[in-house]
Amino acid sequence: MKKFVKNIFLFFLLILAFFVFENVMSGFYSDFKRPGSNLFYDTFYYPNENDASYVVEEELSRVPRETNLVTDDYGNRNNKIYEDLDIMLCGDSFSSLVMLRQDETIHQQINDLSNLRANSIRVKGVFGFDNNLNYISSRYAKPKLLVYEIVERNLPVIFGVDTSKTFHFNREKEFSDWKAVSGIKKFINEGLDLPTLRYFQYELLAEAQSYPRSKIDKDLYFLEGESAEVFSDGQISRIADQLQKMQKLTENNRIHFVFLPIPNKETIYYSKVPLPKRPDNLDRLYVEMDKRGIPYINVLGKLLDSDQQTYLRGDSHVNPHGSFLIASQVIDYYNSAF
Repeated sequence: MKKFVKNIFLFFLLILAFFVFENVMSGFYSDFKRPGSNLFYDTFYYPNENDASYVVEEELSRVPRETNLVTDDYGNRNNKIYEDLDIMLCGDSFSSLVMLRQDETIHQQINDLSNLRANSIRVKGVFGFDNNLNYISSRYAKPKLLVYEIVERNLPVIFGVDTSKTFHFNREKEFSDWKAVSGIKKFINEGLDLPTLRYFQYELLAEAQSYPRSKIDKDLYFLEGESAEVFSDGQISRIADQLQKMQKLTENNRIHFVFLPIPNKETIYYSKVPLPKRPDNLDRLYVEMDKRGIPYINVLGKLLDSDQQTYLRGDSHVNPHGSFLIASQVIDYYNSAF
């Protein structure tokens, strides 16, 4: 009996040690608004603004640019959670754009350029779209418009969708579990998410990575360069299949759905990679979505035609002007749809 009690005591001591360790190490990230207290925080952590890995147009000279990464209680990059929500931007790393200032993100520019109320979440890992919609429904208000954003290179890995689910938007239900139990469930489902370990992982990967440099402009870097994928017709069809299911699931839950595919940097600056011609993945996907009646926002033309730089020179994401162009087109779509 004594051995059993001792083992139980050691188990809870270990959990307490994790809790204390995470709180202490999270102190290094004090430039961020702390998420709501939990045993394991349900959030994305980023290095602070003085870390050399997070700089914008000046990144090639390693001069940090001022940033202010503020998160809501769930670790998503929102200044506030709107109770009366017009737009939810749900997507990959372009939905948070951690290399830009808070006011330069797509959803914040939507808020600032219009009277619309927009929140944003970064999709959670490799879960299906239905699980992401469930995540939104338990934490945020029901939006009028769901903008599902995915960058071109991530399109082939869109996961399956269960179109039969119905979601009840009720933020209170998340707190039905005791927070410690909720945290342990998160640990089992998603793994440990300590900011320090994430930071070390980033530093190790950063040392090992070598990004392709433009052969035309030596200060311009790409993520994939000449190896940027050209999708087969079969891939285009399968992507459209999944988008059609996403549209059905969203509209079954009385939310308007629109897809926002963002071009690869290689697609916009193909002549500087250089590539022999502009990749036509999105052009072919637009044709397929038109055939199936899938609503989408075409930002390709605006990004191609801009006389200003629209992507960061040392990174694969859009810069503040590119974010502005995308936000403006989302606003235009909303105003035409409602």
